[in-house]
Amino acid sequence: MNDSERRTVIQKAIKVLRRETNNGDDTVGAKHIFGSNGIHPTYWGISKQQFEVFVNEVRNCHRKGELKNEYGNDPSHERYYSPEVFDDVSRGLNMHHVCNQVIKMQTKDFQVTINTKDKEITTDPEGTEGTETVNVPFLSYSLQRNTHSAGLLCEVFFSHAWDEPFFEAAQESWILGQMTVKVGIYARYVTLRTSI
Repeated sequence: MNDSERRTVIQKAIKVLRRETNNGDDTVGAKHIFGSNGIHPTYWGISKQQFEVFVNEVRNCHRKGELKNEYGNDPSHERYYSPEVFDDVSRGLNMHHVCNQVIKMQTKDFQVTINTKDKEITTDPEGTEGTETVNVPFLSYSLQRNTHSAGLLCEVFFSHAWDEPFFEAAQESWILGQMTVKVGIYARYVTLRTSI
């Protein structure tokens, strides 16, 4: 699938979202983008720089106390996570915390700016003459960061464990060199594309 075909998928998803017959289904655009005729998972990548920005955003939220260890006081709970590990700035929260408290919040609503003349996705800021903003709820983190190119080719894949400390996993990913990070959310993947 080339760049033009991927952009067409996003443009069609925006058209579907604009229809009044969606019966209140705000996932219809994302379903179109990630469906069997949508953008192939090999284009669900993010760059190393984009991943570094994400890790720093999570670090800042963690440092400010904005992220919670929901089951840190209940050792009998199946999702118990040690408060000592959670509070450790070099290890931190796990992927359950990152997914539920960061990724889901960031993907809940996403504004795409399109050029009203040719209906192309643009990087021009909202409010620029000849553009309009369209909400595309549940668009994955990777496609949010690469909407202008309708995805970024994933070259290498790096997996994680859900209970693994996030900051520790992020640090290890840089030691390995180039890789792609999979972050599970609604069965979609957020991937990391790095250059050699």
